[in-house]
Amino acid sequence: MVSPPISCLYACLLLNPDLAKISQLLVIQTCLQEFIGPSPTVLLEPFSNWQDLVTYDHVFVTKPRTAEEIQRTVSAASTCGLQVRAVGSAHTADQVFGGRGRVHINMSELALGGGKRVIMQPEIAGKRVASVKVTAGVTQAELNNELAKYGFVFHPGPLIGEATIGGAVATSAHNGFYHEPSIGGYMTRVKLVDGRGNIREFNQNSDANMMKALRCHLGLLGILFEIELEVIQQVAVNFQQVFTPLRNLFSPTFLRDLILENEFVDMFYAPYNSLTEKETKEVTLTGRVPKSWDSGNDLVLIRIINQTSAKRNFEDERPPSVPQITYNKAAFEAQLSYPVSVVKNLTDVLFLNILGIPAVDSMEYVMVDPNFTNGAAAMQVRYTVFQ
Repeated sequence: MVSPPISCLYACLLLNPDLAKISQLLVIQTCLQEFIGPSPTVLLEPFSNWQDLVTYDHVFVTKPRTAEEIQRTVSAASTCGLQVRAVGSAHTADQVFGGRGRVHINMSELALGGGKRVIMQPEIAGKRVASVKVTAGVTQAELNNELAKYGFVFHPGPLIGEATIGGAVATSAHNGFYHEPSIGGYMTRVKLVDGRGNIREFNQNSDANMMKALRCHLGLLGILFEIELEVIQQVAVNFQQVFTPLRNLFSPTFLRDLILENEFVDMFYAPYNSLTEKETKEVTLTGRVPKSWDSGNDLVLIRIINQTSAKRNFEDERPPSVPQITYNKAAFEAQLSYPVSVVKNLTDVLFLNILGIPAVDSMEYVMVDPNFTNGAAAMQVRYTVFQ
């Protein structure tokens, strides 16, 4: 990094990112570029995460192609006293991103040696499992498409292919495999840039405690840029997508048996999908859901994965049509098009079409009820109130 001019150090000292005017931010943009040098380019852009739950009118953005460019960006941000965060596909719903006037390192263009983004690790004598080395900006779909060429699959991540490996590790993202850890549980080695711009490397054999922290670091332990993950052999599975009434989920035995008796389970719910034609007309006229509507009759999509040797049948109660005012109607219609049962490679059934995921427009946090029965009753009340 080049020596910072005094005028830039003074501008950085006076900057309040939350209140700064665009003219001030443009000055800081110029200064950051001077601190970094010719590459990567510093952009000043608006930011929004998926579904626009988190938005900022102006953030500084770099798109490094190498680890050295990440180092220069971190050092420049540190010199200017600005928070810096790595940003992937921004599918996290909570506010874990750097705020207005902070530095976002977009990992989408980052590459490993030779310009590759995914590298299968060579077999080593005594090594029990296969592994793959990836950049933090690689998406799950990109990773699995590459692994499929070699007969492997990476299965424990989120249910959308657009999520990046770096983002999924940072947030300890997971899916519905009951006996599997979150995605970071398969991480065996990482390289990162720390807050001083230095490259650090950690591995499971010699840095077990640090690796535990890195499996859900929320962007607070540096900028991860290279990640090694364990992968498994490709396998054919039985994939089922069935609809069941919401009231079944209020039964502790239903949920317990469903989860424990299957390898993978997840669920999606689009409220109001059981409204009758008469009730739909009443909502259209009054803007209110009639008291005759019973949320327990709404249908929930359940996605289930098992080995092909496991023969399990589930009753599918999908409706012939969808009421016009169904919340997230487009997502529910996309779900209705899914096949009830199909045998495919695990790679081909891991991810849900993003169009079939109901939008999130609010979030809440609750304490876990140690009594499962009371917890299910509480959930029933919450659904009724939320809708």
